[in-house]
Amino acid sequence: NPATYRRGAAAVCLVLAGVLSATFIVLAAAPGWGSDGVARLQAVVDAGGTATVSFLAFAAYQLPLMIGLLGVAHLLRGRTPLLANLGATLAGVGAIGYAVYGGSQLVIPAMVADQSNLELFAQLRTDAEPLTEPFAALGMVGSVLGLLLLSIALWRAKLGPRWIPVTLWGFLAVEFAGTALSPAASGPVSAVLLLVALLSLAVLIQRSPVSAWTSAVDMPSLVEHGDEHPGAVTAG
Repeated sequence: NPATYRRGAAAVCLVLAGVLSATFIVLAAAPGWGSDGVARLQAVVDAGGTATVSFLAFAAYQLPLMIGLLGVAHLLRGRTPLLANLGATLAGVGAIGYAVYGGSQLVIPAMVADQSNLELFAQLRTDAEPLTEPFAALGMVGSVLGLLLLSIALWRAKLGPRWIPVTLWGFLAVEFAGTALSPAASGPVSAVLLLVALLSLAVLIQRSPVSAWTSAVDMPSLVEHGDEHPGAVTAG
């Protein structure tokens, strides 16, 4: 059943995104990073294999996050179409930006394996920043605005428990404001908030009616008779 597959794929992707994002945040070497490139690479050396796992998780969770949030927007399309579509678009742009930036960071574990040349590698990373930083900025802006708009859409549409969008707001506040105040403390908190929010959205999607995921292509008779799309969600 194509509709069941769409619903299940969106739910599974949200679960994967939640687990991978929490892994990235908790294992990141960022709280111990210094102000210069050598100190940052040295922090990765000190973190060992956990830093490598964090880099991989960051790059890997962007695609399932994008698919999962598109699923959320799909459920919201009938009640808050503008917020849902704009939020999903921005979140998708953010995921692409972060995926490119995350991919560029996967060379760092190979760099730190040669500790005798950390200064050279730090300079190479500095030279590459004009190419990579725009994607990081695109990822941050797109992700923040995308999650914000989708959470507002969830609140306005009254889709699911009220605490889900509140949890997303808490994550945004802790991740992007709390990090500046206390990086070490904010990391685990933001990881838990995002994990809870994404897992809750996965449950919400999985419990949604299959008809909400059915298209006219799946049911040719609807097109023939001109009936209303079964997946349309009317405003409530």
